[in-house]
Amino acid sequence: MIKNLCGMAPVFICPTRILMKSFLYLLSIISIPFVLSACMLTGHYTAYIKDNIKAVGTRGALISGKAIYSTISIGTPSEPFDVSKNKFSIKLSDSDIISTEEMTFRKISELPGIKKSVAIKGRLKEWEGKADVVYFIYGYFFVFNGEELVLFEADEFRQKELIPVIGNFNKTEFYKFPITEKQLEKLFGKPNIYENRYSL
Repeated sequence: MIKNLCGMAPVFICPTRILMKSFLYLLSIISIPFVLSACMLTGHYTAYIKDNIKAVGTRGALISGKAIYSTISIGTPSEPFDVSKNKFSIKLSDSDIISTEEMTFRKISELPGIKKSVAIKGRLKEWEGKADVVYFIYGYFFVFNGEELVLFEADEFRQKELIPVIGNFNKTEFYKFPITEKQLEKLFGKPNIYENRYSL
């Protein structure tokens, strides 16, 4: 018990209460940086992987966790594109829709405006000896080994004229890039794994 400054009524101070207030204050100061970090944490990279399908994009803030995908590739050197397994369709225009069964060497090579490259290098280096020609139009890439399609890619950023649009095999539903996680799963099912790397 101590007297107040005016020497009037005594003031009771509880040591336990002071310690508790100090502890709570210290805890709040320590926890603030961690709370801010969690709120600011952003997905630098996310990938949907299922068998020979890989879609790459970015995941939003940790709290929302929403992801969008700007690139999809179907086919790997160990598991090339398989028409009987990889079933979907793409839009070149509102009137020109191609399903996977129609992605033959003849059909693709004769598309109006299609471009061709025989340089299997750079990002396609792993396909050396397993592919010999690349056809590309807008944001679509078709890699052939002989007349067999071994790799298909759609990339939002590798085009200037038309953003890729991918849909189901029946040509009844289409999604414009970038596509969402839900749309990916609707087209190809649940992935084997989602890869996520976060950064501040």
